[in-house]
Amino acid sequence: ARVMSAYCPHVGADLSVGDVVDNTIRCAFHHWQYDATGQCVKTAVGDPPPPTACLFAFPTVEKYGIIWAFNGTDPLYDMPAFE
Repeated sequence: ARVMSAYCPHVGADLSVGDVVDNTIRCAFHHWQYDATGQCVKTAVGDPPPPTACLFAFPTVEKYGIIWAFNGTDPLYDMPAFE
């Protein structure tokens, strides 16, 4: 599981209205595609993706049947252990 920023860094389009293509998230506006790390791997016109075009990847863990994401760059604590 991954939690990424919701807006395309190209022009700020909402990625929730995009779709999944070849295991990537594709922006609905200009069809830029982002892989599971958040890196842009394809543009619709075939130009090489800009190296700085990437989504922010939130620290994420899947535990207890829930996907947990920390709203920042580094978690402040580990996930607690429940019985």
